[in-house]
Amino acid sequence: MILARPRLAVCCVGALALALSVAARAGAPGRTEWTAEKLLPLADAHGGSVAVVQPPEDRLKLATGKLLVFKPAIGSEVLSLRVPVPRDGCYRITTRLVFGPWRDGRYGMYRAKADGVALEGYYHGWYGRGTSPAYRMRTKNWGTAFLRAPFVELSFHLEPKQAGGLLAIEALGLEPVADDAKAPRVPERPAPPPDARWPVCAVDAAQPLDWVLPVPWDNRAFRPDANLADWAHVGMPHVIDAKTIVGRGYGAPPPESNRDLSVTAGLTWDATGLRIAASMWDNELAATKPGGKWSSFWSHDGLVVLLHAGEGKELTVGLNYYSPGTGPRPLPGGVAYVAKPREGGYDLEAVIPFAAFRHTARPGDRLRMMLIAVDIDPSQPGGRRFQQYLWHTRMGDSLRWGEIRLVGPEGCGGDLTLERGRHVPGQRLRYLGLVDVFARAGRTLDAIEVVDAATGAVASRAAVGLKLPAQRRARLRGELDLPQLPAGRYELRPVLK
Repeated sequence: MILARPRLAVCCVGALALALSVAARAGAPGRTEWTAEKLLPLADAHGGSVAVVQPPEDRLKLATGKLLVFKPAIGSEVLSLRVPVPRDGCYRITTRLVFGPWRDGRYGMYRAKADGVALEGYYHGWYGRGTSPAYRMRTKNWGTAFLRAPFVELSFHLEPKQAGGLLAIEALGLEPVADDAKAPRVPERPAPPPDARWPVCAVDAAQPLDWVLPVPWDNRAFRPDANLADWAHVGMPHVIDAKTIVGRGYGAPPPESNRDLSVTAGLTWDATGLRIAASMWDNELAATKPGGKWSSFWSHDGLVVLLHAGEGKELTVGLNYYSPGTGPRPLPGGVAYVAKPREGGYDLEAVIPFAAFRHTARPGDRLRMMLIAVDIDPSQPGGRRFQQYLWHTRMGDSLRWGEIRLVGPEGCGGDLTLERGRHVPGQRLRYLGLVDVFARAGRTLDAIEVVDAATGAVASRAAVGLKLPAQRRARLRGELDLPQLPAGRYELRPVLK
């Protein structure tokens, strides 16, 4: 069971007082604890999503049965919890968290603050590769701090340069302790300014598009046939060679030359799927036999494609070379490809339906992707027989892969997420965003639409008219004044031109 607060959803709820009322045993002298379900109304996901998840008992046994899971998505990744404080005083702050390889490298390093004051502890839930030892629960003591009633905002900040990103909390506790002069003290909480506003939309920062690839829209009829002349209208700009690889598979030697192994690739998309073309340079093609059994993706020449569009929406396929007279590797979900040998290597074309990894594609979507070029040279000595070169990845889990952006003719794409996980009717709606502009000329964020998630109808539209920098990723922030927006679930959609 999942009780989710989606990344793009705006949940209109009642006053925050209801959330604060969950303080069990307020004023009691002993430890107070909040389980995952009690924490959810107190939680806000800044640049991500937060949900209550019930993991299978055969994989992780919990005292309460459920976890509060924070998943980073965009911008400044922070989970905040507005936790009631019975009275002013010193408290020990603890959490029970998941530790270990639920999936390879999925859990991140976090540091914590109480009302903006740094706590002494930090937590690294990423264990590493493999599944041994099994993931388990661990109690983390974040330290002692002087807190002030009636609440404290505990914020958990992801360290972006470390592997992993998820944070999973089973319970959070506050335990009163004796006053300690050395404990950090949160400041007196000043009254909020009467009209502290953000701009409607502003560019906070811009950075190069080094790890983001544009995937142009192409709705022409497509069937894989390995005829790469069909790609002249969009080109094949993505290169994997001795200069561009960012990693090698375990035991793989450095490349001898680009004729030994290198790739030139192109990507396009339509509403049904992702299309891939690749010109593979390989000076020795490993033969396959008619009727022979396929080994793993990594045991044959080919291009391995890894895609990640969200939790449970992942796919790894091997577009492996096959000898004339044999057939391609059978692949799931309607994935189809054709490979044909040529002088110096082989060419291939493939189509990967979005349905194969349960994704519904829309213009502007960002997907995590990694490509791995594989070369098997049977005639080479053992140390050079196997080669595997990685591209568009910082290694580790999918949060450290590069991205592809599904773009339309305008040459840019953007997505917006709530600065906080809920919207109270009558209040201004704050948001964060990323817009990638691939075109050499800058583009304009014309407007922001608030869309009813149930019907798809536009509930509100705010004019913006913000000029965006060319060939950059722009990080946005802003707020919309929507006092008449009725209760419901909404998504934010940038209108670019």
